[in-house]
Amino acid sequence: MKLSAESRRFLRSMGRICQSPAGWRLQSRAMRSLALVALLAAAPALPGQQNWVQNPENGHWYAVTPAMDWASAERTAVDWGGHLATVRSAAENAWIYEQFCQDSIGGVWIGLNDRAVNGVFAWSSGELATFQAWDEANQHNTAPEESCVHIQGAHHEERYRGKWNDLAENGGWLGGLPGLVEVRENPDTDADGLL
Repeated sequence: MKLSAESRRFLRSMGRICQSPAGWRLQSRAMRSLALVALLAAAPALPGQQNWVQNPENGHWYAVTPAMDWASAERTAVDWGGHLATVRSAAENAWIYEQFCQDSIGGVWIGLNDRAVNGVFAWSSGELATFQAWDEANQHNTAPEESCVHIQGAHHEERYRGKWNDLAENGGWLGGLPGLVEVRENPDTDADGLL
């Protein structure tokens, strides 16, 4: 098993990896098994492993990534053939909340961000940002460390649920969040449940 530099640093810090003439190796069979399980658990799910849901209003398809930072969620969305969700109306925002955030602690990442220019929010899909659903208490503040937007989930007071908030790319105090992937075409073209 080939370990990334980040994985080697982590395991070395825990005293579970050493360098041999043949390269880096884990110190025991049990640790090799544990590392494999940890690496597999941390890997993003493949699109075929997701349950895609179609929005009847716009015909687009949506699926949720595992929890991760915003940039990783956007990369995963692109790998799956789309982008993090673009929200175009109050009806679409309400549908997303009902489908994906109602039972969620922190909600989901959407594609809105101001990573390029602080205070200028744009969709990762390239669409114009014409609709907004900011929560009034955290209305798109311009703190440079908060540049990625999520739809707030069930852990917020009722008046903030389904509203938008910007967070640090790593999810701030929430840690990683699931990303909401949006694709325009049905990702399961042969209706076999796999992509």
